[in-house]
Amino acid sequence: MTRSYAYRATFRADLAVIYERLQPKTVGCFDLAELSLVPLEDLLFGGAHTWFVDGQAGRVRALLAAEIGRVSERTACLACASSVDGHDICAAYVPMAAENIRSCESRSALPRDPGHCTQFVPGRRLRVINGDARRGRGASFATRVETVLALAACPTEAVNEAIELCKRSSQVDVPLPIEDGLLDLVISVLAPVRLMEVPFAYFDELMTRRFGPWMADPSPDLASEIDQLRHTLFRTQLEAHIRELARLTHPLHGRMYFATLPLEPENAGAWSLDRGITDCVDVLSQHFAFDFQTFPAEAFLRRSRDDQSIVLQAAVLRRKQPPPARGGQP
Repeated sequence: MTRSYAYRATFRADLAVIYERLQPKTVGCFDLAELSLVPLEDLLFGGAHTWFVDGQAGRVRALLAAEIGRVSERTACLACASSVDGHDICAAYVPMAAENIRSCESRSALPRDPGHCTQFVPGRRLRVINGDARRGRGASFATRVETVLALAACPTEAVNEAIELCKRSSQVDVPLPIEDGLLDLVISVLAPVRLMEVPFAYFDELMTRRFGPWMADPSPDLASEIDQLRHTLFRTQLEAHIRELARLTHPLHGRMYFATLPLEPENAGAWSLDRGITDCVDVLSQHFAFDFQTFPAEAFLRRSRDDQSIVLQAAVLRRKQPPPARGGQP
């Protein structure tokens, strides 16, 4: 078993149990690296309305088309396998009688990938949103940083200005087009390093164009400022992400499954596991409380059963309730 499959199977097994316990009617999946992280068939056949939110246009729809289009011995796709109505899964579904198999007249597969249906359209119980679950903060930084760098006289000044820009970006507040408290179950399997490294890679590219190989031999002061910028980028986006998920989680019976993807060995130097976990717990605690009845405390930090070198972080959380008003004041 590969390292990646080891933790994906663990998260998927977690969610299958949680889904069975909670029986949610509405589910939101946010920025999933791949659909193998979630028990897709449980979501599709369990009757829940499911939102998939991703910042890359078209990516989730393509992933769904590949997964839902899978052929089995008796069905041509997962819409065909639905015991209720295939239109709940795929709006293009047109049932077709075929010998020994349930099929669809609309099906059109890619020659190189027969499991990928090119006609897939999200059905009545699937919603795909191309949007930023971090309330637009990363996008705000990316669109403004080029102007900041153009005015900087040296790398140190540029990094300092980028840190201030990042702090100002924390005031950006663009929510997703989903109503408050709609979701019974929120699923976020986060890659913490991506919150930092994706915007920083763009910043590094701009800096290299402007100043050449600026990180080849940084001074101690510049190295410290680079680290501060990385952490500020991470923290700013993490806070926005958790705040947005809290907004969408039903305030009473809603729950969130929050997990972080472990680092592969070649990326270990780019991120501090201790810092990432500490920041996640700190920000989560501002909006959520642990639900150890649904998901045990010992599962929060654990080693993968299939690869003991992998440390997994996962929890089920409920929204914190606001403190009661004092003295009868609203």
